[in-house]
Amino acid sequence: MKRIIFSLAALTFIAAAIALLNGSILPRKPDEVSRCPREALTRSDTKSDRIHPEKVVVRPWKGRHQVYAIFVLPDDYEIDNAVVVNIEGEMTYCASKPAKVKGDEFQGVYAKPGEDIFVARFRTRTASWLIAQGKVEALKQPHNWSLRR
Repeated sequence: MKRIIFSLAALTFIAAAIALLNGSILPRKPDEVSRCPREALTRSDTKSDRIHPEKVVVRPWKGRHQVYAIFVLPDDYEIDNAVVVNIEGEMTYCASKPAKVKGDEFQGVYAKPGEDIFVARFRTRTASWLIAQGKVEALKQPHNWSLRR
């Protein structure tokens, strides 16, 4: 019985070591998918041309799609671009193009008449990488997320 337990422990250790060396346990550096397309960055870069979210949720440990920003926008606002996430000391990343949420409330954010709620999701892998780099507080800041007009 001791021999079986020892063998299982040894196999577990070897599997964990291989996974660590392979990069499947530790967060990997974000790849090209997380980078912003050129057209997302060529929009006007003045602060008055940016719309920031009402709320940012960062909970990647709860699974995929748990890092996102919630925007409240006018009904007639046309979204044609992804949300830019700018973390100082890192490259500029993009979240998804915001998707409209049904209803006038989402995660404690309310839309007034004439407004809609939109959610822009950020890649979990990229968020995990930034958190491992100590950038979790920067990721949580709404002023680091922007939708450019």
